[in-house]
Amino acid sequence: MTPATEFLDSAALFRVVRSDDFTGLTLRQRRLLVAAANYHALDSADAEVRLRILIAGPGRAAVLTHPFGDAPPSASDATEAGRIEVTVADAPTRQVERHVIITPDDVTPQPPQLGLRARYWRARQQAERRFPLAYDRLRQTLLSRRERHLSTTVIERASGSEIIEELAGVGPAASSDPVVIVGMHWLELGGAESWAIETVRAVVEAGILPVVFTDRYSEHPFITADLFRDVVVMPFAGEVPAAGIGDEPLRQIVERYDVRGVLVHHCGWLYDRLAWIRENRPGVPVVDSLHIVEYAGGGYPATAVHVDPFVTTHHVISPELERWMTVNQQVPREKVVMAPLVGLTVADGPGPTFSPRPDRPFTIAFVGRFVRQKRPYLFVRLVARLVRAGVPVRAILHGSGELEEVTRERVRTAGLDGVVEFRGHDHPVSGTLADADLLVVASQNEGLTLTTIEAVSAGVPTLSTDVGSQRTVIAPSLLVSRDPTDFLAEATSAIRDLAGAEAERERAWRDELALLEALSKHQAASAWIREEVRGWLA
Repeated sequence: MTPATEFLDSAALFRVVRSDDFTGLTLRQRRLLVAAANYHALDSADAEVRLRILIAGPGRAAVLTHPFGDAPPSASDATEAGRIEVTVADAPTRQVERHVIITPDDVTPQPPQLGLRARYWRARQQAERRFPLAYDRLRQTLLSRRERHLSTTVIERASGSEIIEELAGVGPAASSDPVVIVGMHWLELGGAESWAIETVRAVVEAGILPVVFTDRYSEHPFITADLFRDVVVMPFAGEVPAAGIGDEPLRQIVERYDVRGVLVHHCGWLYDRLAWIRENRPGVPVVDSLHIVEYAGGGYPATAVHVDPFVTTHHVISPELERWMTVNQQVPREKVVMAPLVGLTVADGPGPTFSPRPDRPFTIAFVGRFVRQKRPYLFVRLVARLVRAGVPVRAILHGSGELEEVTRERVRTAGLDGVVEFRGHDHPVSGTLADADLLVVASQNEGLTLTTIEAVSAGVPTLSTDVGSQRTVIAPSLLVSRDPTDFLAEATSAIRDLAGAEAERERAWRDELALLEALSKHQAASAWIREEVRGWLA
């Protein structure tokens, strides 16, 4: 039985004392309002919390978890949408006031940056915008050095955590209502995010309430999915330092409910608190999912290795990452499960068939977040080079993210407005793949991309940089260098050949299908996590 009630089409852990009418807000805004109310009600668990709900002014960021009574700076040009009073206490002993600022739906995510950090990133972005190719070459040189270091260095294991001292302990759970704690990056488009959401779905299907914490700034467009009607979400976003953020809500969840498990998906905040959880609930299983070794320090796999004493199972999605964990980092093999994301977003039915090219220009697609790792700038340069080479080409850029504005500017500057089409998260990826003759992965680093699996399953071959475990599913003829200059030369040559020879395109796809079928002999991640979660009900 779920401990949550429904309010504004969302799962709520609080009791509403009084509320204005918020039906004029969009579904995303209403669900973020409830998410913020869940957070503040648990953060001040002995209080009646009076929330002033504001809609952000132009260019302003969301502020969902501002912990003080005074209004954050961005409230000055915000529009009030209403007020709501909530509590989780049977008999509140005090009253507190908080401000929640929610953005309109039609904004590009712009995380707040303050002080020296903001100035550093502005300078770095200006350099990258003016000299993208030179900047990328320098980055590849640094990445190569870090790769060598991470392949030869065993990461030190943690023996404890300062969070244990900062967070008060808890006694036995106050109720038998089962919950699973889930840590995520954000609720946005992406392969890792799609998998994280699938694990949340597995928890819901098992009859357990997921409590999802996200620790990265986002507009959280995926919170509108039907699934999140039955999920408690607490996203962190504000204009104050993050020290201590979320600690009291987490403590309240562990103290009030029967925690049956913990799932960690690219959430540094929750990794930092695993030692505290395991000290207070020693028998709780902790499972993390890992996708990619980030060569700026190792990223989440490095963090996972560091906190390995507090994790019961590491799930990895590729053979390459399995080797890195068990061989390079000496994690016991019995703690590592390799379960690929095959079939995750592909409907059951007949096996994949090749998608013949219709009578139109050769169409290449980029699908993913507009961030530095994915290098949308390089995809735009590739399109421009193909046009100059006389290849009749059309391109689709499908995604969103912090580099969307600059990517659109690059397309305009290159005179490619009539060649490149932009698509957002409101357009299904399956539709983009149906319109494409080739998926292009231009990333500087990856694990094993979900979009590659989706493309091959849709009958479309993929050209990719030789990064991570991509060679597990990419035909040798379509595997290209990640060096930006070499990438442009090799990708242009390969696409020119494919555009003029449909038989070669089909042969490449059949090579990739064979590789995917070999990978699919491993148990699929979706089946594995459902078995795992069902075991938590015992």
